[in-house]
Amino acid sequence: MLLGTISTIEDISQIAQKVKEILSESDFRLLFLSGELGAGKTTFAKSFLKLLDITDEVTSPTFVYLKEYLGNYLDEKVNISHYDLYRINESTEDDEKLQILNQISFLDNIGNNFVLVEWPERIESLISNSLIKLPNLAKLQIIVNHDNSRIFELSMR
Repeated sequence: MLLGTISTIEDISQIAQKVKEILSESDFRLLFLSGELGAGKTTFAKSFLKLLDITDEVTSPTFVYLKEYLGNYLDEKVNISHYDLYRINESTEDDEKLQILNQISFLDNIGNNFVLVEWPERIESLISNSLIKLPNLAKLQIIVNHDNSRIFELSMR
């Protein structure tokens, strides 16, 4: 579903609020963020996590894969796992990808925490080959236009 278009990245909080409302209606706790480099995934994550009452500074976990926070979702305290999988090479063999995910507690956190994932495309082969099973999943696609505006599309399964 099309959530909207923003002309400046500063307007991303409007989209974050819409996403939170939609996810809350169905108790979705897994959100994939997709878009090209510089599309605004981390900026969106910062805005979204602020809505979950995260007061810590939110930075991209690119070099450490994972940052964890304690926040509020659906009026309860929840652990929030923010992953950035950019460093997983798409050409890496699936068994090696699984090892990396196990090392960073990815599969343990799915279903237990609210999980936000940047660069989920890096593990798409694991999902499409049914090597990992995911619960209800929401995917936010960020598309950058030639004028630097951004289109936000949300799909849920």
